[in-house]
Amino acid sequence: MAFFNTCDRDIWKKADRDEPEASSERGCSAMSTTLISLLFGVLLLGFTSGSQRFNYDTTWQACFASKSAQQGHPSRSECEERSMVMDLICIGPALSLKKPPPPTPSATGLVMTDPRVRCYEGACPDTHECVDGIISQCCSKEYRKLRWEVAEAQKCPDGSKAGGELKGDKFWATIGSACDDVECGEGEKCVQVNKFFAKCCGAK
Repeated sequence: MAFFNTCDRDIWKKADRDEPEASSERGCSAMSTTLISLLFGVLLLGFTSGSQRFNYDTTWQACFASKSAQQGHPSRSECEERSMVMDLICIGPALSLKKPPPPTPSATGLVMTDPRVRCYEGACPDTHECVDGIISQCCSKEYRKLRWEVAEAQKCPDGSKAGGELKGDKFWATIGSACDDVECGEGEKCVQVNKFFAKCCGAK
């Protein structure tokens, strides 16, 4: 690399005409070692600076902050731009973890348990809404509210401004599953806004 070409013998001979060539070479070697050490330190700092990383959570289809993760993206926006998948429909814990809602027949008698049914043909319980995707599913209104109306909002429940990134008209709130995972900016504090999400909140 041209960066390390300071060890050219002719350069050292011109700078140290009164010293033996061996002495110049020792000085050259010392400078090379110093430069390599400095460069390695800069690169290492770039990899380790900042303890927070963002990784994709398939349950919520969002990137969560983590202070303990060894790998991940430096920002939530980068994480989601590179990690989002298109074949998932409902967000939140699987319905199998709770008592599934009973099928609700539509006017045509079709129910959403049939994978061939589209939203306009079937019906969901009042607690769920139909979402079309590769298949149509009944998705929890509660889970949608907990994420989109609370965790993703630009305001926190107490009215203060949420911490995060604003890129164009898209706001990326800094969120995690618990405050132990979330590192907030100056003047912000982490708040557990519901049982699934923690986020950064600032001054009112």
